[in-house]
Amino acid sequence: MSQYFKKNLNIILIISIGIVEKKRIHSRPNFYSSSKDLGVKMDRHPQQIKRERQDKKKHVINTARTSDMKTAIKRVLETTDPQTAKELYINAVSTIDKMVSKGNLKKNTAARRKSQITRHLNSLSA
Repeated sequence: MSQYFKKNLNIILIISIGIVEKKRIHSRPNFYSSSKDLGVKMDRHPQQIKRERQDKKKHVINTARTSDMKTAIKRVLETTDPQTAKELYINAVSTIDKMVSKGNLKKNTAARRKSQITRHLNSLSA
């Protein structure tokens, strides 16, 4: 196939018995080659475009929540004052529970992290 033919796969004029017809050719690029090589732009459904847009928004929200949770845990673990640690502990446990309820964190992971900061809090009290 010539390079010109590969670039113009979208619409081909078919001449048969003196009648010129426009016919749309649906082509798939080779599995091992990218669509950029062929010069063909693949059609995308509106739902795919919407899903990508939603995924980007969710990714930003999820990474922000994860970052907040890690920061809250780190603050508890770095504290040496029992009173301050108690306040930060309540905030951290609340953040972890929110992550579980939103589906961003599994229950066992949440339990392990809460256990970690609880052990630290108990070591400060003793």
